Amino acid sequence: MADGLSIADVVVATATVEHDYNNKFNDRPMPKFENAPGAIADLKRLSLSFASFSVHFGIVASGDEDVVTMDRRMALRQCTNALAVAWEGAGGARACKFSGVPFVEIRGITDTANHSAPSDFDANLADAMNNMATLVTSWISCAK
Repeated sequence: MADGLSIADVVVATATVEHDYNNKFNDRPMPKFENAPGAIADLKRLSLSFASFSVHFGIVASGDEDVVTMDRRMALRQCTNALAVAWEGAGGARACKFSGVPFVEIRGITDTANHSAPSDFDANLADAMNNMATLVTSWISCAK
């Protein structure tokens, strides 16, 4: 969703925001889950070593919604300050918080959250997942 990201780049969430939490009874903010600071620090040290893609760090918005219009993309970016949007992150973050387990969300960018997102997703999924796997594999290798 943010400018400066390219297809197949990787986003490491510093926090996951549940953007579809539509509480109308009060002004509580959307649920926000801070991701594991140790994991993020480790990944930041690795992020400079990839020539074929960039690694970005920031908020990921999570919700049960396909973002396929520029208006919705801009609205979500404005209210969450998220770099990317995805479906599953808030569920994983919430389960980990409940269980006392550290959580980090890592996303491969497959599309630009606009009208061509459905076809872009299919066309770019393999490259985005390959780059994400490269980052995670490097992280695991460095941890040994």
